[in-house]
Amino acid sequence: MEPIVRKDEQGNEFRLEDNGEMFLNITKEKKKRKIGALIKQQDGTFAYHKRVKEKHIFRANKSWGLNWQVIKEVLPDGVEIIVETEKRLYKIGKAEALEKGEFLWFKSVGFEKQIFVPIKYWTVYKLTSVKQPAKKVFRRL
Repeated sequence: MEPIVRKDEQGNEFRLEDNGEMFLNITKEKKKRKIGALIKQQDGTFAYHKRVKEKHIFRANKSWGLNWQVIKEVLPDGVEIIVETEKRLYKIGKAEALEKGEFLWFKSVGFEKQIFVPIKYWTVYKLTSVKQPAKKVFRRL
């Protein structure tokens, strides 16, 4: 299977590899950044899974930032979006994220267009054990 590649209007490149991993190449940077993965869950459905540190929540409106191009154009409809931190799992459907999210675009500092979804719209699960991290709940493609 060939990777899915998309470019935004600034020339930033998004890649969905055949193993499900997603990468972003910012035009002004020389390295690619891993921005998540499309994974197959135990029930056979797919989810976009992104790991971040809890301290990286956008404080202005207490929200998680998601890459607009990935959410709008790369992810199939019906996909669940999962943000995993060291303390919690946050889950929301793609349609609800698009409906409830707000746009912010830090173009002047070299970031891609993002949609920020306030945590009040996410279903939140507390991780109970370091020995049993959330990543073991899911299977890779």
